[in-house]
Formats: sequence, structure tokens, C-alpha cells
Amino acid sequence: MLKKPLAVFLLLPVITGLAFVQEGIAQEIDLYTTTPSLIENNTIVFDGIRVEGFGLSLENDAVKAKFVFDPSTLSFVLNTDNVVFYTDVGVFHELCMFKDVDSAQPSYTTTVEAKTGKRGEEIYVPPGEPIIAGEDTYEFTATGSTPFVADFNLQIGNVMSFYFSSVKVTSDVKPKPDVKYWFTGPNTEIEGTIEHGYKGLLKPIKILTDGEYKFGIEPNNLEDSVTFKLNTFNANNRLITQLTVDEKKKSQRLREKLAKNAWDYAKFRVTLNPGDSLEVPALEKKRSSDGGNWEGTNEKNQNLAIKLVDKTSHIVAYADDFQILRHQNTTGRTNDYYLCIYDKVGGGVSYSGDVFILAEGEEKPKPKKPKPKPKPDEPVDNGGPGDNGEPVDNGGPGDNGEPVDNGEPVDNGEPSDETGPSDEDIPDDFEFEPIPDDIEGEPPTSEEPGTSPPPAGEPQPFPFGEGQ
Repeated sequence: MLKKPLAVFLLLPVITGLAFVQEGIAQEIDLYTTTPSLIENNTIVFDGIRVEGFGLSLENDAVKAKFVFDPSTLSFVLNTDNVVFYTDVGVFHELCMFKDVDSAQPSYTTTVEAKTGKRGEEIYVPPGEPIIAGEDTYEFTATGSTPFVADFNLQIGNVMSFYFSSVKVTSDVKPKPDVKYWFTGPNTEIEGTIEHGYKGLLKPIKILTDGEYKFGIEPNNLEDSVTFKLNTFNANNRLITQLTVDEKKKSQRLREKLAKNAWDYAKFRVTLNPGDSLEVPALEKKRSSDGGNWEGTNEKNQNLAIKLVDKTSHIVAYADDFQILRHQNTTGRTNDYYLCIYDKVGGGVSYSGDVFILAEGEEKPKPKKPKPKPKPDEPVDNGGPGDNGEPVDNGGPGDNGEPVDNGEPVDNGEPSDETGPSDEDIPDDFEFEPIPDDIEGEPPTSEEPGTSPPPAGEPQPFPFGEGQ
């Protein structure tokens, strides 16, 4: 006999499908892009179900549905009054949304004063004045009577991240109490807590409905106050790029820099004819012979992930930990695929590589051999002065055997005082730890997920609470 949790897990897709068909909502459903979440121990929410039928498309639309446990029938029943329809959301998988947005970073206003510093000069932004997400780190102070509330006007395709640091609670209670945060908007309700003295990057929040959203921070007690630094960022900040390879090279060079302390990704569309193969290289793994902090660089770069999804938002290929992504179109028809390059922990990695698209049976062009360096010209003996092998004494300075003082440093074999190139900066530690006073450039504390992708894609880190 199956244990109850496993039985429920196995039966829910069937129950969900039957309920949608019986209620006339969809003719076909796909749960691949959603993960069920349990609310109040009796309600399971599926957010992001792909549906086909009645004006909805598996490729372009999605649904949010609640199933409430009915004790009389011992089954989960679809709550038809709370079905939410997401239209025109396009292809997405976890944080990677491929729909373009109007502006790279949205603006927001807050209920409290914002402070930032550049080059030692403090800048203050009054309450109600717009702040552009992604531009800087801002410090805020909120109290129980004057909580921090940020107002956003977001659109479908925004993928918002919030990075907290230098969280300090002023309170007589020991240990210092946690701080509450919340994010609300159309069909969205997320909440959680942050500990005093800690930092963290919240799970990326996909926006599937246009509208007004609010993000709030407040202490648990009215008499307490909290000071914190905050980075806001929209991960979907690039226009989608069509990959088109050079006819001779069969490749296209990609160079992308992903933001630090934020969810960020680069997105591409690639069209593969029947039999075509796509190859996307990983970053090159460093060796001790490369010098510098090669081990730290590898630890940072192994978090780069590459995923390829089809038009139904299913992963068809995935690579991380210095692996190469490869995929061949074996469907027998021309298909569009969507490529996402991102950092699994939001640590900020730069990517460069040559992407190849090859027809069936075609091989990558061999790299050209570098041209040999030209040999230096032989000295010409024209019978002039000094052709007898003796040094020429022309009466100039230094002809008495003394060193010439021409202002240039003398190479006497002693070590130079000049400093050579510094080693590569050591990447930040991604573990939770108390925040120092200066947090400029601190990394997120998301735990690194496993590098072997499950059938539904790799998990995303989320240190605080639950999210979309």
C-alpha cells in the first residue's frame, strides 16, 4: 500500500486533469512548469499550469488553480471561484522568462527616505521620489509605526529579485527579533522573515499579470526599528537575441556579464532544422598553471548554468559545472528553442563562448593554426666603424666605462621595488554570515542547488519563506 503523501503526489496530476476537463476549462493540461504548494494543510495551489483549449494555449498561456481537500470524499476538489488565467505570458521555465519587457529596470517609490553613497558622498532620496531598480544599493530605516513599503508598476515578464544586507534591528528584546517582509500584487502573495544581522537573496519572483505590486519590510514590534540595505533588480532585462551563426565558422560568439547579488540571465532564440545540432560551451576550468586564485575562480564559475527549453517550456538540454550543452533536433521538423544562461546563486559570473549550429553529419571547422612569428633580421656588415669587432669610441657620454645617467632605471640584477600584477580577487563566500558594516558587493547567501537536473529542471535557492 502506498503511503499517503506519495499517493497524493501521484494522484494529484490525474485529479487536476480530470477537474479541468470536467469544469470545461481545458482540453489538455501540462504541470511541467509548476510546483504544487500546500497552504493551511488542506489546500494545494498549482501556479503556472499550461493548458490547451477554450482560447488558451500551451505555448502562450497559463493557469493558477486551488484544490481544497474534501473530508467527505477524501479527495481534492477544484475551487472554480479562484481559477486565475495568465494570458500572453509566453515561454518560461523557473526564473527564465523569454517575453521581452518595455524597460530593462522598473522604477519604484518608497514610504521612507532612501540613502546611498557614491565616492564618499551621501545622496538622499525623499519618500515618494522614484528610484530605478538595479542602479544602486539603498539604505532604509523602518519602524513599526512607519513601515517600509515600495510601490512598483510591473508587467508580464519582469522577474524581480530582492537582496537584503546589513539588517540591524533596534530592540530591547534579546536575541534581536526577526523582521517581516511581504510582496503582494495581482494573484501574488508572498511573505517571510529575515534574521537580525543576516543577508539573503530572495527567490526570483515571476510577474505573470500586469499591475501594481507592493514590497514591504517592518519589525514585529511597533516600538522597534530596523535599518537595512536593499538591492532590487529585474532579471529579464535584455531583449531576446536570435542566434545566427556564420556560414564558414558555423558559430556565433557570445559574451555576457551577469549582475552580482541579483538574479540575472541572458536569453536567446535558436532555430534548428531537422537534424541540426546545437553546442553551447561552458566556461573553461582553470588549472594551477593559470596562477592567481584559480581554485576560487572555479568555485565561482561552476555555478554558471545553461538550459535549453522548447516552445512548450519543457527543458530539452541542461548543463552546469563546466559541462557542454548539446542538443540535436530529432523531431523531423524545424523548431524554435530558447536558450537561457544564468548564475544558479546570483553571484555574478561573466560568460564567453562560441556557440555552434551544425547540420546533420557536419563537423565543426578546424581552428586555424597561428601564423609563425617572423625571424629577426640578421645584422648587416657594411664595413663601417666597428667592423673589426672592437667597441667604437666616439667620445660620447659613458665612453670612460662609467654608467650612463639618462634618467632610466639601471638593471643591476637587484630585485625591483615595482609591484607586479595582483592576484585575481577571491570570490565572496556564499554562506550565511553576519554582515560587516561595508557590504558593497557582498554575494547572496542562497545555498547552491544540486548540479544534476531533475526532470523538471534544477531547483532554485530560496533562503526565506515561500515564493512563486
